Amino acid sequence: MEAVDPAKRTLAMAQAFFDMGGTAVPGISNGRPPRSTGGAVTARKSMGGSGMGGPTVRSDESMGHQGTVTPSGVESVGVPPGPAARTEHTEQGRITAGGTEPRAVTAFDGATERLRITAEGVIDGGVVGRPYKRTLGVVGGSAPYSWKLVYGELPPGLSLDPTGGTLQGTPSRTGTWVGVVRVRDSGGKEATTGIRITVAASPLEIMTETLPAAVAGSEYTATLEVEGGTTPYIVHVIDGTLPKGLVLHASSGVIEGVPEEPCRALFTVEALDRGRLTSERVFELVVNERAQGIPSTQESP
Repeated sequence: MEAVDPAKRTLAMAQAFFDMGGTAVPGISNGRPPRSTGGAVTARKSMGGSGMGGPTVRSDESMGHQGTVTPSGVESVGVPPGPAARTEHTEQGRITAGGTEPRAVTAFDGATERLRITAEGVIDGGVVGRPYKRTLGVVGGSAPYSWKLVYGELPPGLSLDPTGGTLQGTPSRTGTWVGVVRVRDSGGKEATTGIRITVAASPLEIMTETLPAAVAGSEYTATLEVEGGTTPYIVHVIDGTLPKGLVLHASSGVIEGVPEEPCRALFTVEALDRGRLTSERVFELVVNERAQGIPSTQESP
């Protein structure tokens, strides 16, 4: 039977989990399912000649690793996934000049925590058009580490720093991307995890704050600038009216025409983007009376 690439399996499982609305990938974090333990293992070593029980070496049932007794002490082997393994030594007693003194001393041999990536699940990928930077965390293993996206893809404009594990760049599109990231330590140990990165649209905003005054009977042009969101935009009046003779082009945000008479118009403009984001702003447009002696553009020469 053909072997299944663990990273590819992680990607498939992560995608399925995210599709069901999950936010973190249970059971496949760092590319492997949780492993059940086989219970505690106890080994005993005789002190020889003292008639006393020797040190007892016991592994936690929750850890499931075995301790091996050697002439020089206890050696931990077979460290499973999970918190740092520990080996517990219990000394039954010791002989002193005054006799045997009962003593209970507990010490822990802290084994290196297994390599794992701490950032997993749904990751905020920032907003379109704005610089973004986020460093993925890693614990266990030994530095230096190397990082790689082994399956899937990142949002356009973002990249993964192979030495620091930093996602950075300026995203250029909204959407969601699923991938599998792998980290490898200096000893060759590896860990993978599935991630889903979502890039949001930047807030939609009408940047123009005021409109220049117009003159009755003269050509007028002004543009309402819109930023953020996702193009194309639609700009239209939702309350009030423009001065007679002027029109607002929805696709460009340009107000143009020849106002017919002096007035003071108040109106509310709404900008709408492709993602249905909206932004509103109230404008006042003053049309002044044409000065004496200045011909109107509506008049024939």
